[in-house]
Amino acid sequence: MDNNVYVKKCRDYDLSRVRDGIASLLAAFGGAAGIAKPGSRVVVKPNLVIAKSPESAATTHPSVVQAVCEAFIKAGCSVTIADSPGGPFGSVNLKRVYEATGMAKVAEITGAVLCFDGDTIEKQTHGEVCGRFPILKIFDEADAIINVCKMKTHGLAGLSCAVKNMYGIVPGITKALYHGKYPDRDAFCNMVVDVCACVTPRLSIADGIIGMEGRGPTGGLPKETGVLLASLNPYALDVEACRIMGIDPDTIFTVVHSVRRGLTVQAPIVQGDETVPQKYLQALKTGNAGFRKIIPKRFRPLWDVIFTPYPSIRRSKCVGCGDCVMSCPKGIITIVKNSGKDSEKGSKKGSEENLIKNKNHTRSGKSYAKIAHKECIKCYCCHEMCKYRAVDFRYLFKK
Repeated sequence: MDNNVYVKKCRDYDLSRVRDGIASLLAAFGGAAGIAKPGSRVVVKPNLVIAKSPESAATTHPSVVQAVCEAFIKAGCSVTIADSPGGPFGSVNLKRVYEATGMAKVAEITGAVLCFDGDTIEKQTHGEVCGRFPILKIFDEADAIINVCKMKTHGLAGLSCAVKNMYGIVPGITKALYHGKYPDRDAFCNMVVDVCACVTPRLSIADGIIGMEGRGPTGGLPKETGVLLASLNPYALDVEACRIMGIDPDTIFTVVHSVRRGLTVQAPIVQGDETVPQKYLQALKTGNAGFRKIIPKRFRPLWDVIFTPYPSIRRSKCVGCGDCVMSCPKGIITIVKNSGKDSEKGSKKGSEENLIKNKNHTRSGKSYAKIAHKECIKCYCCHEMCKYRAVDFRYLFKK
């Protein structure tokens, strides 16, 4: 694959500056028309993981999405903005996410269409972990997918950028259920590479103007970085993102597997503006992913116990909203009322319908969440979906 990564400095989200930055990056590929011919059905895939405002840095900034949509609409393409946020894929949740993240305004200004279509299709893959998986049909029918990701740290994957963003083509709570199917961090990240390799975007653009460091992908802190990245190769873009963020790529399983598979190289060709690496605070200290691969398999559980923490509820911040109950793929989170009596637990490895149903048990009384740590697979879906930053991490057996 093409291992060129183009970098453009952009100091803030002023729309005129972002437009110039996106135009400069697209020029490297012959403009938007060089990516998608006039009349093409283009799907812009931002990171809309949660209903948070753009200032939180949890989602792709609307100025970047607007500039991308405008460029492809001007090139004669029809443009749809689509993603599958955390939680159930339904019109109520989607509308809330589109409004909070600024996508509804982008669609109104540009004429792009917001996707509310939950139709799915089973996608065959020759991946190493997953042979087939459901994806939103709109991504399979697109002539070109433009992956407009956010540069962030991530509790489970270490990095959320181009490759991890493509996991959002898997619909709704099915994403959480796949955590239960592949509880091993290594296998799960390799499966994410399978998803990206099966539905490879035509172009990937990373919003690194303000990234997120620390407890990403939703609970971290904004990090001013001042860059936009673009590449035909999402795996190469992630390698360059690691360099800019000051993260060792050998700690990122998706990068390790991408390099091992030959999908990218350890040193992609960087073109454009020179940037000085920053030091992003990582979400977790998980140990070297490359080194873990050479450890005998019988010793890897001990390695994971040492380097992989458990999620832990901070009661002072928890409001008992139940988002973590709904997102838990193992169904082991309980909402506990202050009286000390437990409400019903989440469903055990249940269906999406059962996971949604359990959220109904969280609506009455002052309460907080409780995790059955003995059964926890450390997928951190609870942390990712918590709007109140009430989920911390504790190492070893500290709960």
